[in-house]
Amino acid sequence: MKKFSYLDAWLNGHEMIPHYDDLIKSEPDYCTGFWINVVDEIPLHKINDEKILGFADSFDKNRTYYYKAIKIAHRYESTSLDHEDIYNIREALGDAPNISYPIYIICIKKDENREIVYIGKSSSNISRFRGGHNTAIKLLDPKFDGYEKTIILCNIILYTTNDYYLPLEFIKEKKLGLEILEDIESRMIDEFKPQLNSQKMNGIKTKHEFDLRIENHENGFLHEKEL
Repeated sequence: MKKFSYLDAWLNGHEMIPHYDDLIKSEPDYCTGFWINVVDEIPLHKINDEKILGFADSFDKNRTYYYKAIKIAHRYESTSLDHEDIYNIREALGDAPNISYPIYIICIKKDENREIVYIGKSSSNISRFRGGHNTAIKLLDPKFDGYEKTIILCNIILYTTNDYYLPLEFIKEKKLGLEILEDIESRMIDEFKPQLNSQKMNGIKTKHEFDLRIENHENGFLHEKEL
């Protein structure tokens, strides 16, 4: 599974990053909306082999790491780091946490035909699969024999009112992020009506209004789909 940390480019000295004071004030620009970015697609039966951060876990881990990192970089006055800062941070804290994959899409596929059968959100992590996800059990029905079963892992990117592109977990507060994640899941279920989703199939109510677009540069499935 592909992994990505928003902080890596900063820790490699390649990019600047919003100052912590800006990050903790990051409001979504609802007019611009959100992007659901397809990161990877793996066989469903391999999901238990992966350690996947959900939104809440990634929110906490990334905030903690970044706060400690800027304390270590005692000359921290801008959003860039020099080589000594980078060395000291990595020596003290290790690698930066990954961003989360808070939206997942379970598909069945035969030949060139692919169908979305379930859409879910991961606010904590995807350890729920370890106990036997209800959808995985339903896919044991003989009517699904002969189909390839995969899970598509997605992150969520937003544009902020202070002009940053950020993963959802860098939003100003966890509660707001969880509300937006709930809205995105609801919008997607309402749009695709997967046969194995039992909730949110008969109309939805969302707390926030925004545009939503899917980007998939891996295999093109749902690429540039607007919801």
